[in-house]
Amino acid sequence: MSSSSTSTANKKRPTIGSFLLLIFAVNLYATSGYFSKMSSFHSFLSLPYILYFVGVVAVLGAYAVLWQLTLKRMPLSLAYPFKAFGIVVGLAIAYFAFDEALTWQNIIGSLLVMSGLVIMSTGK
Repeated sequence: MSSSSTSTANKKRPTIGSFLLLIFAVNLYATSGYFSKMSSFHSFLSLPYILYFVGVVAVLGAYAVLWQLTLKRMPLSLAYPFKAFGIVVGLAIAYFAFDEALTWQNIIGSLLVMSGLVIMSTGK
């Protein structure tokens, strides 16, 4: 692809569908942490450990494909910061799936991340 067609593609404004694909990909990536944590509860190389490990690999493989599809539709400079949304999803998984505590620092930090994403995505 020539540099002029590359720069033209990168200037195209992403659609709502592109953002939804990005958010889905980031959420999928965050679920790999769930499978990792679940594998840690089992003996190394036991059947449950291997199954959760396969889950991690499958989720990360699907995420890699979705990430590439996302990058075809929007510039990296816009897509990459949205990976920080995984922090919020990770906190939710920790709280709901593993009964881990949410602190005020976690909540305030998550709100700051989300605010930054909103500001960045609506800026010119």
